Amino acid sequence: MPHDEAQAIQELLSSYARLFGFFEAEGEELVIVGGAVRDLIAAAALPAKLDVDFATSALPEKTIEILKKNKLRFFTTGIRFGTISTIHADSGRMLELTTYRPDESYTPGSRKPEVSFGTSLEADLIRRDLSINAMALRGDGSIVDLFGGREAIAARRLEVPGGGLERTRIILRDDPLRILRIARFAARLDYRATDDTTTAATECAPWLQSISHERWKAELDKLLIAPQPAAGLRWLQQTGALREVLPEVLPLLESADFDRWCEALQQLPTEPHHLRWGWLLLGAAIAGAEADDATSWPEVAVRQQTVALLADRLKWSNEERQVVGELIALPLSTAQLAALPELELRRWIARTEPRVADQCALLVALGHLGSEGAALAPFLARVEALSGEASPVPQLPLGFGKVLMTELGLQPGPAVGQAVEAVKQAIIDGLLPNQGGAQDYLAWLRNRAATDA
Repeated sequence: MPHDEAQAIQELLSSYARLFGFFEAEGEELVIVGGAVRDLIAAAALPAKLDVDFATSALPEKTIEILKKNKLRFFTTGIRFGTISTIHADSGRMLELTTYRPDESYTPGSRKPEVSFGTSLEADLIRRDLSINAMALRGDGSIVDLFGGREAIAARRLEVPGGGLERTRIILRDDPLRILRIARFAARLDYRATDDTTTAATECAPWLQSISHERWKAELDKLLIAPQPAAGLRWLQQTGALREVLPEVLPLLESADFDRWCEALQQLPTEPHHLRWGWLLLGAAIAGAEADDATSWPEVAVRQQTVALLADRLKWSNEERQVVGELIALPLSTAQLAALPELELRRWIARTEPRVADQCALLVALGHLGSEGAALAPFLARVEALSGEASPVPQLPLGFGKVLMTELGLQPGPAVGQAVEAVKQAIIDGLLPNQGGAQDYLAWLRNRAATDA
């Protein structure tokens, strides 16, 4: 169905008509800004799915007054930055209403911008990161496009409002994180940066060191799960920004395999996002080795050290650090997998769970890179057959430890733990059924003890 922009605009505005009316009654301007306007024009999302943000001529205190007067709940968490939040009655969504900001910049290492407030919509729009994000939608349905945003969308072009090399330098120096945002939009929308944008980003890339690494991570997470992460990564490589924010992947960046790894990255699932981080860091760790021959890879400990370095710099959570570290611990080549004995396969699944599905996804990607991908199909079928009720991952009856003490007369301590571990290993090795009854397991333990005696 052709995109009917006028209809989409009216559908969007109808949801917020009362809010527009409240500000208009007080002589204040209220507009929808940023990504919602971009995505509406580009038909990137239905009106009801748009992530809507507002900008206003009203100062924060005036915004609070308007919301109070109309009995709307409000939240002042972002008041320092001119943002007052309220809840949209129809959808229950949290809406942010931000006073026009003609100037915004970051001090080195800070996550919080220094802002000033104004009354000019044009001044607010021109300081935004890209022309495609520098448009506004008024309550009467008219679109304010002072800097060629619509044209940039049509041309799939990434440039700052106003364009030109000097203007781009100013925008990127005010907030160097915009370099990563440009890469993210390249990855999300498959748009291309202009020559001026790329030149200025190359000059300003070292300024990224003034930005907190947590902010880097937030942008990189979004880039890696975008539809075209290779586009964003290649542009960051071209500008030198990748060298600034991800020096751990330099071996991959400088290898002949970089493009192939980027292409394979796009074939991986986007959830969990740890999976794509794991792929990128696995590529960095084994750059220069034969991708389909794990015998030539660095030791697992060396690979995991790469993860640890990045995790420290980007302030990853303990969970992220653990998950990615486990993901890149792939021990086998595709050729070895094809001949893996059943017992070893069961032990691998039990040892690797709950990362089996994610490691299999990485193995599939490795198969696409190498010459032995055909060996994976039967292996993956065998893994699938050992899922669900057939899984070798032990699941013992609830309270099994107490049953051991009661039935076998064991005292709390190492003996109970040893008995539990013996049953688990027997389940893994296929000697006992998984999710079996406590009496079956007790009988096996008694028989084992009698045999040992």
